[in-house]
Amino acid sequence: SDPLGAERNQIRRRFINGSNVVPFVNTSIDSVQGEPIASDLAYLTASEVQTLSIERRLSFFYWEPTETPTDDDILIMADNISLNFGKNYSVVFYHRVRDGQANTKNDAIFRVRALQEF
Repeated sequence: SDPLGAERNQIRRRFINGSNVVPFVNTSIDSVQGEPIASDLAYLTASEVQTLSIERRLSFFYWEPTETPTDDDILIMADNISLNFGKNYSVVFYHRVRDGQANTKNDAIFRVRALQEF
């Protein structure tokens, strides 16, 4: 996708689903019950770019889309992710497979990585 373009007093971010064992994923900040900031994000797609004007540490919650999510639906909580002013980020949800296991959701170790872009 297109470069995000940096602004000194803003943060730009987008979310990417990089896990083929979770065909669609939602993410929210600080709680799975919160309003999703990226909904029904399909494998290998990116969300719309979001521009923020406040800098803080965030916790991102990821879960498969469901009407009423609970804590049991959480695939991963990425805690204390720091996004800084004047930077652009792609926040990538992905997985690794446990040694000797099949490439399935039950055998996956989910991860989240915030990649800084210029």
